[in-house]
Amino acid sequence: MDAKPAPNPTQQFDSEFPIIIRGGAEIDAGRDDTRADLSALLALGLRLENVGIFLGAGASCGAGGKTMRQLWSELESSCPATIEWLAKEDLIDVLDNTTPNIEVIASKVDLTVDAYRQAWGETDDDYLAALTHRTEIQRLVTRAALLDDRFWTTRPDINDSAFKKLRHHSLLLSRLLGSRQPGQNSPWIFTTNYDLAIEWAAELLGIHVVSGFSGMHYRHFEPTCFDLGLMNLQGRGEARFGAYNLFLAKLHGSLSWLQRGDDLIERPAREAWSEINDFANGSSESCPATIILPNTAKYVDTTGFVYGEMLRRFSEFLSRRSTLLIVSGYGFGDEHINRLLLSGLRNPTLQLIVYLPELVDPSQMPNRVVSQLNELKTKQVILVGGAENAWFSKLANDLPDPGYLDATAEEARKLAQAIASLTKTPQTDDAPK
Repeated sequence: MDAKPAPNPTQQFDSEFPIIIRGGAEIDAGRDDTRADLSALLALGLRLENVGIFLGAGASCGAGGKTMRQLWSELESSCPATIEWLAKEDLIDVLDNTTPNIEVIASKVDLTVDAYRQAWGETDDDYLAALTHRTEIQRLVTRAALLDDRFWTTRPDINDSAFKKLRHHSLLLSRLLGSRQPGQNSPWIFTTNYDLAIEWAAELLGIHVVSGFSGMHYRHFEPTCFDLGLMNLQGRGEARFGAYNLFLAKLHGSLSWLQRGDDLIERPAREAWSEINDFANGSSESCPATIILPNTAKYVDTTGFVYGEMLRRFSEFLSRRSTLLIVSGYGFGDEHINRLLLSGLRNPTLQLIVYLPELVDPSQMPNRVVSQLNELKTKQVILVGGAENAWFSKLANDLPDPGYLDATAEEARKLAQAIASLTKTPQTDDAPK
């Protein structure tokens, strides 16, 4: 089961069934087969030509990760001096009770570090203080993305108790690939997470991952990799071009990425572990991973091309004909991503399913962006809420087993017709006939 998010007094939900909102209207409220209906809707969506999953920080909680709320709470408790410095530099509003996006804060800190360095030099006290607090934030984020030390030093083994933490990621990937039909495109995973949960889960299952990096001993970023895939040489006809790999776009960087000169390279976990562990436990002050903060000068100089290419692939995916994107563990705190999701709905064949534990009241959306999605009142958007009913583990189990996909998809077609009639605006006596 997923790790519980940080306490939120406004989150109260005691039903064992999820909230499902489609086209701005709640459906199937109070029925004991709500989750079966949700699986049917997912089965129908998985039949589309293009299928992708978007994962935020909440999707890694069950594997040892932390949500943005948990990260900020840890920063407040373990680094009070950093919080005090952020307030002094006007990088946070102490009167604002909402949880800040720690990546946005880190981006502002990066800009502050560069500003002090350019203004006063690298021996200035203000510059050194900014550098220290930036390191504290980077260390906190790095520790959260490690998940489990054994992942880094042990061969992936499903029988290992540590790797059992990845069972929901493995289930998600196996059902995702199993749903693909001969001739359909391989699925995509888009994530803002720095951890390697997807890579390790894929390795457990023997799934080939196309991550945008090319090479065996020197794996450098080569975006044309995203245009390539595997095929079955023993297959015939369409069966030759089934889904034999998945595409992984890490939009904000990765612990396994390292900037080396003008190149961005991807390192095996065992090779990267020593430096990453030294930084995480405080033995080193230099962050060895590439964490992309798009508002900083470093972004323009070094990782801007990679960040731009990853976002371009995400945008291009959303514009494809007959596309399903399932969102999980994402709190809509990244304005770049939010704009792409909202503009993507201009594609009339895009279906968007959002798992959102914070949605505990159908009449009250948890944030501005979700409210916008709901107010569109389009059947393209399905919101799934209800606290733990919308955790990442629930999504993995909601995806239909490939063996039942055909029968479930047929039920889904019938369900779609029923939902259309249920959510149709009723005519009043005054309405024109």
